Amino acid sequence: ALSEMTAERVGVVLLCGGFDRVLGNGVFKGMINVGLPSGKSILQLYCERMQRLCHTLQRRTEMLAVGRSSRAISIPLYIMTNQWNHEEIKEFFEENKFFGLLPTQV
Repeated sequence: ALSEMTAERVGVVLLCGGFDRVLGNGVFKGMINVGLPSGKSILQLYCERMQRLCHTLQRRTEMLAVGRSSRAISIPLYIMTNQWNHEEIKEFFEENKFFGLLPTQV
């Protein structure tokens, strides 16, 4: 699995279509505060997890590539949206600077 990730043959897919009707926030579920003290959204939590994964992979490949230069590891994030939420989710990522991910990664 490590070799597949470092060779950029792996990506993450998030299905992002549900609208919050229960909590009354009036936004798409991935954008709501899930009740953590940090106030982070589900999308932010996933992006932070991806950052940690890329960092961990980078460190492991650097340890294995002693004496060789290694390139930055970037795992693409594909977000499946729909016609009702695409623009709102796109703006949410842009407003939050892609939660630390590269814009080209999302």
